[in-house]
Amino acid sequence: MSISGPEAHAVPPPANADLYELLDRFWPARFKASGVIFERAVARGELPAGTDPGFLLEMISGPLYFHWLMLGHPLDDAFLDRVADFVLRGAHAGSAARPFTRSRGPCRTGGTP
Repeated sequence: MSISGPEAHAVPPPANADLYELLDRFWPARFKASGVIFERAVARGELPAGTDPGFLLEMISGPLYFHWLMLGHPLDDAFLDRVADFVLRGAHAGSAARPFTRSRGPCRTGGTP
């Protein structure tokens, strides 16, 4: 699914190219370092073989950023536990092991984190 038409113009272009260049360097390194946690969990049999660590990280971090930045709610232990439980149940069901093709480029500019 992609956004086209008027909706595609709802998000303004980057106002600070330097910021987005920094994000394009930061997020891939962060995903690589954090992905090791899930790779180890797969090796221990705690997550299914074929689990995509990058996809799992996106599914865990998305609700956190939305809850905190967009809604202004605190990230309390109850919310964090609920998100982790929800995402990990999906991973155990095989949802994170399905082929996932990223269709975008760098952060906010169209690439892959």
